[in-house]
Amino acid sequence: MNIDEKIRSLMAEIFMTELELCNSEITPKTVAQWDSLSHIKLMLALEREFAIRIPDEQIVMLASFREITDAVHKLAGEERADGTRQTIAEG
Repeated sequence: MNIDEKIRSLMAEIFMTELELCNSEITPKTVAQWDSLSHIKLMLALEREFAIRIPDEQIVMLASFREITDAVHKLAGEERADGTRQTIAEG
């Protein structure tokens, strides 16, 4: 399972929704269960799963699948699903 798939799986579990709904279009506006508490749970789960630390000021900015996957790839120094690599210097 790659990083994006793991993120989708975590989102489905935390938001108690179907895995298929956790796609590039998912945002707090598209999922009723994505409230402030579940957002924090997701951030903590991401930190635990990928052994990363999401800066506090960045947590509130991560409000879509793409923003979350970009941040995790950047913080983990891993390749994105499309094969490109984002570094800490990118932003």
